[in-house]
Amino acid sequence: MKKIGLLALALVLALGALGVGYAMWTDTVTINGTVNTGDLILGVADMGTNDPNDGSPDPQCGPGHNEEKKDVAYFESINGTPTADCQGYYESITETFNHVYPYYGPSVTVYVANCGSVPLKILSMTVTSFTGTDLTPWMSFTWEIYNEDGNLYSKDSGNWDAFVAAIGTPQIAGGKYIRIEKTICFNETDGRGNLLPQNAFMKYELTLTGAQWNEVP
Repeated sequence: MKKIGLLALALVLALGALGVGYAMWTDTVTINGTVNTGDLILGVADMGTNDPNDGSPDPQCGPGHNEEKKDVAYFESINGTPTADCQGYYESITETFNHVYPYYGPSVTVYVANCGSVPLKILSMTVTSFTGTDLTPWMSFTWEIYNEDGNLYSKDSGNWDAFVAAIGTPQIAGGKYIRIEKTICFNETDGRGNLLPQNAFMKYELTLTGAQWNEVP
C-alpha cells in the first residue's frame, strides 16, 4: 500500500508540474527592418575665369609682367549638360586656352558638389581622351580649396599630379560642395629646359570619379 501511495503522489506532482508548464504566460513583439541605400550624385559648375575674351589685360605668373595691360590670350570655361539630379550643377566643363605664351597665368573657380546622401571623395581625375601636344610639363598650378562654409581646406602649389592629388583629399558631405580656385601658369621651360612649344595644340578630356568616403584613403 505504501508503494502504491507513493506512486500516486509522484503522479500527482508530475501532473501538477505539467500543468504549470502549459499555463506559462507568453507574449510577442515584432521587429520590422527597413534598409535604404544612399546615393552618390557628383556635379561640377564653372563660376568663371579671370581672363575672358573681353579685352581685359592678361594675368601673369612667375617673372611675367604686363604693365602695358595687353590682351593677347584668353581662357574660356563653359558648363556642359545639366545633371538631372543635381540642380545648378553640370556633367562636364569645357576649358579652352587661346594664344597661350610663357608666363600667362589665368585662374578659374570650379565647384564640385555631392547632391547625394553619402559623403564622397574624388577617387580619381583621369585623362580619358587626348589629342595634340602634351603641354602639361609646362603647366604648374596654385590652388585653394574651400568647403561650403568658406573655410580654407588646403592651399598649395605644384605640378599636374600634385593638383590631381589635392582634389582627392577633401570629403564632400551629402548635399554639400567644395570650391576650387586654381591658377594655371604656363612656364617658359619644362623640367628639362625645353621651351614651351609655339603653335602647339592640346585637347583633352578629364573625368572626375567620386566614391564613398570610407573607400578612398
